[in-house]
Amino acid sequence: MHIRVLLLVLRVPALSMRLRDELVQVDAPLLKDVPSPFVPPAHLLVTVAQPLQPLLRVDQLVHPVVHQLPPEFGVGRVLLPDFFHFLNAQVDRPLSKNGANLTLKTTRIVFKKEEMSAESELTGGEQMILASISKLRCEVKEIADQLKKQQDRKKYHAEYYQKRKAKEAKKKKEKQVDDNRLTNHNKHCLEGRRDKRLPFAEWAKVLKQFADRGLSAYNFMTWLSWTWNHNTFRHVPITKSGGYMNVFIGMSGDKPLRHKYSERDVTGRVRVRAFKTPVQLEPLGQALWWHWGYAVLMQVVSEVADEPWYKKLGDAWHRPMQVMQGAFGCYQIREGLIFDPTETDLVLATKGYQAMRPTLECGWGACLKGLSCKEEPFALKL
Repeated sequence: MHIRVLLLVLRVPALSMRLRDELVQVDAPLLKDVPSPFVPPAHLLVTVAQPLQPLLRVDQLVHPVVHQLPPEFGVGRVLLPDFFHFLNAQVDRPLSKNGANLTLKTTRIVFKKEEMSAESELTGGEQMILASISKLRCEVKEIADQLKKQQDRKKYHAEYYQKRKAKEAKKKKEKQVDDNRLTNHNKHCLEGRRDKRLPFAEWAKVLKQFADRGLSAYNFMTWLSWTWNHNTFRHVPITKSGGYMNVFIGMSGDKPLRHKYSERDVTGRVRVRAFKTPVQLEPLGQALWWHWGYAVLMQVVSEVADEPWYKKLGDAWHRPMQVMQGAFGCYQIREGLIFDPTETDLVLATKGYQAMRPTLECGWGACLKGLSCKEEPFALKL
């Protein structure tokens, strides 16, 4: 199939026609100035005539769209105004007859020469067979589409019910775990008396396992803070979001009630080397984590403090354990100097803090790591 496009614009002085938009008959003399290779057959020529105002450009006119369906080709021929705008033709002088200007635009948009197709040579029976085959193809395609949709639907349902089943199993498991965990007291988790329900003896056994494995006291603090925070109570005592530590302070109906604290308020970590005013001592002495050191860490150490194997661990274990207990640990730095974060004397507080600051930094880091862990660190079996 070959397609040719031929576009001609002719200007003639005058024609005997009505001065309005309509299809007009083109006489052969109008094509005398067109080269013979570009002259289309007369029956394929579509024309449009329009009256023009004096000295107006052709591209300023609104050209109608002509749509013709020749029966011999069965295709449409369209006259598009954009083609004339592209040509940007111009009237050099007014073409008048009886005082009216006239421009004739002769346009052939589609000049098509078709080759004989194979289907036109088929007999009536063969054409019927081809039509039946096309119909069967459509039916087979429709059936294949339906089968594909059905398979996709089955796959979607299988994935959906698998996810639903896994979700229900997870909820069931969490419910069983919650049943085995302790109910949170309706009070501040880092204030008040220690909770005697906590399994201090079992945690002390884990301490021994850490020591036997050659792990450090800081590793045990990480595990102990994670166990206390994530694996003991139904509601996590301390969560972290938005740069704040959300501490459990009671219940509001069936939901936990929390209060926002900064990391300094919880741990007491300060960024000074020497205390020069009592105000600088307040964050260290009033930190909430010293209560955890007494209510949890001290109780675990008390279970094994008199054991010979614990006494043999030396200062590498004893110093972090006692320092992180705060004033309850009574760690003696040297003669006449005991670490006490609640010390009010600026000189003694500065000496004790400077001496124990590396130990405090490591201990705080280990505990904070345990509070934020999603999985059990240094996994051990009780």
